[in-house]
Amino acid sequence: MVLALPTGCDKGGGATNDPGAGDGGKTDKPGESNEGQFTYADNFALAGEIAVEFSNDSPEGKGSAKIVAKTQIDAAPASGKTKLHGKVVELVEYTGSGSLDAEFMKQQMAKAAQPGAAEFDLIASLKSSEEWMIVDSRGELDDEATKALTENAKEEAMGASDFGLFNLPDLPTVKLELGKETKLPTEEKDENMFGQVIPMEIDRTWKLISLGDEGGRKVAKLEVTSESSGAAEMQGQGMLAIGQESHFMIAFDVDAKIPISLEGESMFELSFEGGGQSVNFQNESKIVAKYSPL
Repeated sequence: MVLALPTGCDKGGGATNDPGAGDGGKTDKPGESNEGQFTYADNFALAGEIAVEFSNDSPEGKGSAKIVAKTQIDAAPASGKTKLHGKVVELVEYTGSGSLDAEFMKQQMAKAAQPGAAEFDLIASLKSSEEWMIVDSRGELDDEATKALTENAKEEAMGASDFGLFNLPDLPTVKLELGKETKLPTEEKDENMFGQVIPMEIDRTWKLISLGDEGGRKVAKLEVTSESSGAAEMQGQGMLAIGQESHFMIAFDVDAKIPISLEGESMFELSFEGGGQSVNFQNESKIVAKYSPL
């Protein structure tokens, strides 16, 4: 709602928040390398230290927020894929201003709530946040399987997943050559936003920065950039257009098959023109995450 972040690391997710840049184009090429492809273990437990900063510019006004949290992510095999369970262990800090001020958001939620609905408390929601997801070996969300999980039957107005606190970095499906950029074929994908299907074009570039021993671990450092855009006519009412740019650095433990760190930023923009109206929304986010095995 307030963040309006697209799905796909893209997580649902959005979780879209966008820490990682998606499925990499579903192809074995263009890169070939003796290092092979990077995949997650299907059974692990991680402690996360996550710091996320947001800024919004929307019809509701401008806002900014900073979240610092300690999280835990557990992974277990699930019918050929991996089931993730993320939870907030400790909400260290939430500070917000403008449209992302916790009290302002409470008031906005109250205006939209059904009569008799419980009062929304963002801080309490963040502290108790949990989420379950089904992903493949490279962290790509299986949206249908995730929605079908019984644990997700209870819908929360907003929680940690809306701020990307449980997202793992997505990994490339292509083989990368050390020190060389690999630009993937443009991916075409339909996104559903406000009930409107928007055809998107997504361009991604991966680079294997380094691969070597660090403190007894074989560590790969990866860089990924992503640009996507699309537009569609909204049932004859006007034109809806969206765009996104992101850049992330990932450190990955190749032997243990778990992430070490994630750092980057993304920008999401939405505009609507029609019926004499012009509406624009922009969100910028930065994330710094460190992970350690439990």
